[in-house]
Amino acid sequence: MIGNQANNEILHLVLDSRKIVFPVSSLFFAIRGPQHDGHQFISEAAENGIRNFLISDETFVLKERNDCNYILVKDSLAALQQIAEHHREQYTFPIIGITGSNGKTIVKDWLSFVLSRELNVCKNPKSYNSQVGVPLSMWNLQFENEIGIFEAGISQSGEMDNLESIIHPTIGIFTNIGTAHEENFTGIEQKLEEKWKLFKNCETIIFCNDRPELKKINPEPKHITWGTKDDSKYKVAYKKCAGKTEIFITDGDQNYTSTIPFTDAASIENATHVYIAAIVLKANINLVNEQMVLLPQISMRLSFKTGKNNCFIIDDTYSNDFDSLKIAIDSLANLTQYKRRTIILSDIAQSKVDHTDLYKNIANILSQKGIDQVIGIGNEISKHKEQFTSNSKFFADVHSFIEHLHEFDLQNEAILVKGARSFGMEKIVSRLESKVHDTILEVNLNAMVHNLNYYRNHIPKGTKIMAMVKASGYGTGTHEIAHILNFHHVEYLGVAYADEAIELRNHGIKLPIMVMNAEEAEYNLLIENNLEPVIYNFENLFDLIEHHKAGGKVPAIHIELDTGMHRLGFETNKLNDLIEVLKKENGIQIKSVFSHLAAADEAEMDEFTLQQISAFKKSTDQIEKAIDKKFIRHIANSAGASRFKEAAFDMIRLGVGLYGVGADEQEQAKLQPVISLFSTIAQISEVKKGESIGYGRSFVAENDMTIATVPIGYADGYRRSLGNGKGKMFINGQPANVVGRVCMDMTMIDITGLNVEIGEKVEIIGEIHPIEIFARSMDTIAYEVLTSISQRVRRIYTQE
Repeated sequence: MIGNQANNEILHLVLDSRKIVFPVSSLFFAIRGPQHDGHQFISEAAENGIRNFLISDETFVLKERNDCNYILVKDSLAALQQIAEHHREQYTFPIIGITGSNGKTIVKDWLSFVLSRELNVCKNPKSYNSQVGVPLSMWNLQFENEIGIFEAGISQSGEMDNLESIIHPTIGIFTNIGTAHEENFTGIEQKLEEKWKLFKNCETIIFCNDRPELKKINPEPKHITWGTKDDSKYKVAYKKCAGKTEIFITDGDQNYTSTIPFTDAASIENATHVYIAAIVLKANINLVNEQMVLLPQISMRLSFKTGKNNCFIIDDTYSNDFDSLKIAIDSLANLTQYKRRTIILSDIAQSKVDHTDLYKNIANILSQKGIDQVIGIGNEISKHKEQFTSNSKFFADVHSFIEHLHEFDLQNEAILVKGARSFGMEKIVSRLESKVHDTILEVNLNAMVHNLNYYRNHIPKGTKIMAMVKASGYGTGTHEIAHILNFHHVEYLGVAYADEAIELRNHGIKLPIMVMNAEEAEYNLLIENNLEPVIYNFENLFDLIEHHKAGGKVPAIHIELDTGMHRLGFETNKLNDLIEVLKKENGIQIKSVFSHLAAADEAEMDEFTLQQISAFKKSTDQIEKAIDKKFIRHIANSAGASRFKEAAFDMIRLGVGLYGVGADEQEQAKLQPVISLFSTIAQISEVKKGESIGYGRSFVAENDMTIATVPIGYADGYRRSLGNGKGKMFINGQPANVVGRVCMDMTMIDITGLNVEIGEKVEIIGEIHPIEIFARSMDTIAYEVLTSISQRVRRIYTQE
């Protein structure tokens, strides 16, 4: 140990100096990799607040700082893995380990989706299945979880032993074996043997018995095989109809039937793995079947984009093995609405198959699928151009193709761009894609559903959920958010004003809606739209009673109590007066009685919060007993729901937590960010030393520099206070500081030394620059950031 040896609690493991959210409780791992050495970012991490480092090279200790601690180890990656392994040893509930060549991430995410109605699930985020990703994922495992689901991916021999020690699964799922990373193994047998090491300590192993490459596995009692043949433990059959597939499973005298919303072979196989695993786990089969029919479409690293000249682009520029190529070609072939279909294909690097046979096979598949044009990128595919149709074109590299792009008449067609990352095929996508140089707020609906389920798992079963969608869904859009919440069975919605609620009704939302601020003049509108106002003082209440006495219909109401926040609500010392009025007015239907917690997210205020909860319980007990009527009771907001079990009562109100903003560090680590804010480079300029930038000439260049103009300004919610270096944006993961003042519609950033082009994507809030850090740079909180993003910023909703 080097440093002052402060006894700091470590809650977060960090590898990226750009993604530090909770610096005080984080440990930075300086890991050496093939492309980057984490030690080189120690200084930047310290500037961002990190004080605890794990290093393998003492020369990188910051001599000029005496407030940092360093743990010196021989191998930082090995230390990370050992910490994760120790963390895993603390838990005894089932852990599922998934490996295979394709389908790992889909099976993991679908299995989590299916089981989450019944169990508290922990899983890898995204496809964190590597030597680094698995230990980071395992660190998320907590005692509140009831099952863990982790995928493991390898690219060469000797890697799986490390991952097995970390995951140490009790149940294994082997999806399949294919050609991905085959160049790093002597053959498919060696690769199968290496992947199978994940299961060496499993009690149960699930795999498809129909796959011939798995026939060599010696049958054992712990093997749970499934397939269409009689020699499998679970015999399966399928029936396709109207875009769906029915799955029939027989296990001796026991029969199971489920339906999935897919008909392609890969999805059917992945879903069968999930269904068999649920059966083996003895999950509630009725809940499982309800979830199976709702299985979401999960991207297999394919993304779909609008192209220039009315083209449609399938972007699959992540990897290029034969198995993933076949899936991508199927996606292209299914776009039958386009008369022409083109594939732009790089060399297949990951294959031990004879290249002549390989490219002949690919050419045959493309011909069978009716692909009209092939454009090959790379020396290897160019050597075998005779295998393809005469109208195919071939280029040595991406640069050569782009130079000749103007010669291709790409119009009104579907185009698949498929290639390994090493070829830089994303540059082709960038040229083909139809770009709009504007600013976009991207709302991830899958992340919102994840956050909803997180809170569901923290409240007693049967507790209702009211989702607050006021302020245009905290800036993300009202009816768009309401539809997804409705689909996922929240019981209530809450809005601030009647016009917000009426907009929801106009968009087909039929859920009960509580209106926080409604006026007497709106009662008829409330009745017409079946809306329920909040009554928070005697003036409101008497207006309602007078309206009723005058012969008007009155809506069902929600009564707000003031238990200590002193904003709105009936004070508890006036409770007897309230009860007397309510006892006389039998015609008024009370849907709920509620209150607000003032400081549920602040641990130092917990005593006050508990006093509020106690006062609320006492008051609502008194009201219920006096009027002899049942009503819903709710006081917990997002923070209250997760931090105070006693605050759940009959319903909780979820607000900013749904949008991925947690009450504390532990909760923040469990939530997923819902919004990302992006823009593009509109212009690039060269600025000479001594020249000024922006209004007021507040920034003068000390050296020659390159600046980019980004179309976002304070009219979009990007505050003027972020000017002159206080704010930063990210391009291709690299930070670019704001220079000059933020304008109403534009902001200038320093891109000196960065390889940047006009039209390039700029991250303002996102994975690299989380909303918590962005809010901190604006000296505010995430709530304000969310609600301050202008409505002129285009919203895009994503859902896999």
